[in-house]
Amino acid sequence: MKAAIYARRASVTQQDRSIDARIRPCQEYLERHGGTIVAIYSDDAISGSHLETRPGVQRLLEDAKNGLFDTVITEGLDCLSRDAEDIATIYKSFTDYNIAINTLQGGIISELHIGSRCKMSALFLHDLATKVRRGQKGQAKAESVPDGLSHGDDAVRELGGK
Repeated sequence: MKAAIYARRASVTQQDRSIDARIRPCQEYLERHGGTIVAIYSDDAISGSHLETRPGVQRLLEDAKNGLFDTVITEGLDCLSRDAEDIATIYKSFTDYNIAINTLQGGIISELHIGSRCKMSALFLHDLATKVRRGQKGQAKAESVPDGLSHGDDAVRELGGK
């Protein structure tokens, strides 16, 4: 088994588990099962909802097309993507290239996993968006900038201002 490891940490606020802490169990799994690690890919502090903004997974897909490995090991399917369309595309590409997806949480991934996990991930993203908007509204009411600066705005501080 020639394996690639993929790990993702969604945001810098997830300090409890670094990328290394996500890669290590995958390495241990491969040691126990006799696999050879040919590449390790990661995206740090990047959401799993947008495939095109993640350079690590983009390199993983390119190397898959070039036949670098025959298995991808990751902590969970949601590490590859939380977007239903993206995960279905990834799965189809890997299947076309005869590459298995093996997750520590769910084992070898099949079409059944793709359908059920895609729905769960879509629901998670919807719930997360609702919670983020609620938090941003609370910050705005408290007269603080919700989620930092956006669109190239500059912070303007006033003496005694918030």
